Amino acid sequence: MLRSLVGSEMCIRDSIKNFALNGVCCGPQGMLTITDNDRIEVSNLNRQFLFRADNVGQPKSVAAFERAKSMNKSLNVNALQEFVGPNTEKIFNDEFWTGIDLVANALDNMKARMYVDGKCVFYEKPLLESGTMGTGFNIDVVVPHMTKSYADGGNADEGGGVPMCTLRNFPHLIDHCIEWSRAQFEDMFVEPAAQASSVLENVAEYVAKKKAATVDNTTQARGALIARAVAVLSKVKVTLEVAASQPTIEACAEMAWRDFHQMFRDNIQNLITAFPEHHKDKSGNNFWSGHRKFPSAAVYDPKNPTHVNFMITATNLYASMLALPTHGPKPPPEVELPEQWQAKFRGADWINGIVGGFTVPEYKQGKVTDLTDEEGGEKAEDTKDFEAQLNQLFEDLLALGGKLEGAKLEPADFEKDDDDNFHIDFITACSNMRAVNYQIPEAPRDKCKMIAGKIIPAIATTTASVCGLVILELLKILQNKPIESMSNGNCDIGSNNYTMFEPNPPAQIKQQMVLDKYAVGQALESNPEFFDTNGNLQDEYKEYFARTVDAFPAIHNKWEKIWVDASVNSTLGELRDAVMAKIKSMGAPDEVVLSLIAGATKDTKNDEGESIGTATTFWNPMMKSTHENLDKNWAELIKEKDGLDVTALEFLPLTPEVMTFALENEDLDAEVATPTIILRLKPKCCFKPWDDQRISGGWEAYAWVEAACLRRQLCALEAYTYGLEERLRALETKDK
Repeated sequence: MLRSLVGSEMCIRDSIKNFALNGVCCGPQGMLTITDNDRIEVSNLNRQFLFRADNVGQPKSVAAFERAKSMNKSLNVNALQEFVGPNTEKIFNDEFWTGIDLVANALDNMKARMYVDGKCVFYEKPLLESGTMGTGFNIDVVVPHMTKSYADGGNADEGGGVPMCTLRNFPHLIDHCIEWSRAQFEDMFVEPAAQASSVLENVAEYVAKKKAATVDNTTQARGALIARAVAVLSKVKVTLEVAASQPTIEACAEMAWRDFHQMFRDNIQNLITAFPEHHKDKSGNNFWSGHRKFPSAAVYDPKNPTHVNFMITATNLYASMLALPTHGPKPPPEVELPEQWQAKFRGADWINGIVGGFTVPEYKQGKVTDLTDEEGGEKAEDTKDFEAQLNQLFEDLLALGGKLEGAKLEPADFEKDDDDNFHIDFITACSNMRAVNYQIPEAPRDKCKMIAGKIIPAIATTTASVCGLVILELLKILQNKPIESMSNGNCDIGSNNYTMFEPNPPAQIKQQMVLDKYAVGQALESNPEFFDTNGNLQDEYKEYFARTVDAFPAIHNKWEKIWVDASVNSTLGELRDAVMAKIKSMGAPDEVVLSLIAGATKDTKNDEGESIGTATTFWNPMMKSTHENLDKNWAELIKEKDGLDVTALEFLPLTPEVMTFALENEDLDAEVATPTIILRLKPKCCFKPWDDQRISGGWEAYAWVEAACLRRQLCALEAYTYGLEERLRALETKDK
């Protein structure tokens, strides 16, 4: 009666086969939910054996289900074509998660893995996490209250990235070029349109906010913020000017033409002018040595396919961003079109015909930004020119305010899996243009797609190996085996290296010093010398970014939960008192107090384009204006402020996505980490802790499992008997 969720990507096809052949999800109440939003391409056929040529174009989950059903007609499958993520929580809701027994994952990006891991931790579901990288593979067994979660298992999600000075001025690997190009995609086709939309709403308010964040800023980051704002607003201004002038495809090509020369000629020439080929650094050593490669500026060549592809892709992406009538929303990849999308805007002759009418922009020397002090970075007084440019941009935007009626903008939404939307083609052309600038070997489209899309590659043999281990660990979970019997693994079939080891117990949460991630992110931009070549903060600087986080209970783990009986008819004050009464009843010391109640945390972009979390403050003891909320119904309050209706829910976790109850240790002046606090809103709650879930009762209780095992043994005996009979007949024939 096992009910499980199987995530998407290549490993899952093998897991489905293994589930079918081992009788998993074949009982009377069993159900295997497969979800994959992708469709089958020809390239899938040589590495995913469940698919055949006649499956091309079909949803992967449906085709996999039909093939698995042919292996075991008793397999019960629910095939979906949905992402598992925040945007599909109406599908994958409380009822869904509480109704499954375990999850088998093989996702292609860390963000999705962390999301599913978080859900398994909250709903207390076993997780079989597997992944491949070429000939290498790993398997992680996650069992509630017995092992660490996947997120606690390693450093896969750590690191701040490559220092900005390396990406923008001194790349030496194609990976740097691809990551830089991915950032250019945002800077060219996403951020200008998003910022311009704010200008369209209220230009005066937009300019005032920008001034407050840059020119009026008094922090040490003022110079960097001004320089960044000049770069952003220059593009916003051009975008608005074009949007207000009834843009044409020729205007979009002109924007791409300007970018070509700015990115691959002017910026490179600025670097060469500032640091000639034989330049010496402050220590007297050759500046262009080690990883620093002396660059060369590009000159547009209409016969160079990389140059042409950059112009074609950038022109079309600008046309989509400016919502040209010819570039409406692109249909999904599964929709069959009479011809390739925007086929008439893809030819070299077409783009060169337009470019032939353009003049080459005049080169004007500019400054080199994002340098460390050692490399000769700009001093504070050098920001005067940037400040003058920024003030002029403010005036230009205010002047544009009355000319923008009817302007329309559509920021691009990067999608790696649509081969016709120009996104990966732009990344490829842009990366290879950058690579040629720095004498770095160019990369094929597939590699650019893999790195820009953060895809984890796999091959069929590796997949089959790891999925065999997955089914073995699944059987151990079904039999309620102890942690000593389970095995995580890191293996490589190419080097014949197989490392299996016992999973670690849950990570302890206790008082500790942690790094302030926001401050570290700011430092990566302003002080790249604090970081190593992999973008990790060096040990000697960590103390400057550390803060204390207390814990209650003093030692606990992320599987634990604090349940509070509550009612949707209560006031916020009554809810506050109920939560604190529960905390105090568990033995919390007097110095642990409630310091904040806030609404749902939402990701927004600040004036510098950085993603930050914002939330409405419902109650803060230091803010008298919030005290009146204590007399309001808390359920109505979060519906009014955040649009969340909780009246029909059986339980509600107090998480940043819903509502935050922040605890503070007044003696330490530190926040307090607690297990997840859950409000029990109805007496009968579908949530079941791990000890009460059906799977933990032991699989011996399942009659269908025993029956299936007996049938398999009988089949083996029949086959053996048949072989003996054949051998006997052969011997009898020989005697005659």
